[in-house]
Amino acid sequence: MLLPGRSQRDRPRRAGRQGLTGPAGAGTVSAPEALPGAPKPATKQQVTLANGKVISIPSPAVTPAEIDGHPANRLLMVRATALRVGAGDLRPELLTTGVAIIHDKIIVIDPMSAADCVVITGSHNLGFKASYCNNENLVILRGNQPLAAAYAAHVLDVFEHYRFRAVQEERAIEVLRTTGDLPQQENRGGFLSRDDGWQAGYFDGLKGEDRDYVLS
Repeated sequence: MLLPGRSQRDRPRRAGRQGLTGPAGAGTVSAPEALPGAPKPATKQQVTLANGKVISIPSPAVTPAEIDGHPANRLLMVRATALRVGAGDLRPELLTTGVAIIHDKIIVIDPMSAADCVVITGSHNLGFKASYCNNENLVILRGNQPLAAAYAAHVLDVFEHYRFRAVQEERAIEVLRTTGDLPQQENRGGFLSRDDGWQAGYFDGLKGEDRDYVLS
């Protein structure tokens, strides 16, 4: 998980996204119940369609707009998921063959500040059992800005990988909720760029807002 520093938390984002204030954090979780706002314990929702068919709806893949009645637009959290339906050059994926999906245990705070940057890592799962049942280690590193920047780049890399898949999952869930079936494979051709043009939006468009907010 990546947390902005104090100055970044209070800075509004550009008006391109309805003038919302920036996120309090960005990151990816493996367990469905670890996603803020998700049902606990995580269970598939049973939905009865108009035709009487009962279907199971998977757990949410993206932090909801509200949590306990409070706006959650300051959080950019996604659940690690795989593509159920191929899109463009990408084909359906296998999420896991065991238990672990993401095995990083990382928190990065204010990575661009030489004085205030913090990296928290180790074997600790940041949960009750790790603190009270297991012999885990937790390392807190302060003031090593190059290290914090490297960890931040890794966290953003993992986040971007799964954010795309989480959005595709939400779209698939919406189709499933409406029709009772997953959407069909998209056969509209590839959409992966063959040159560096794909980077433009991250430097001069809305795609770069979240990165700028956290890292500037």
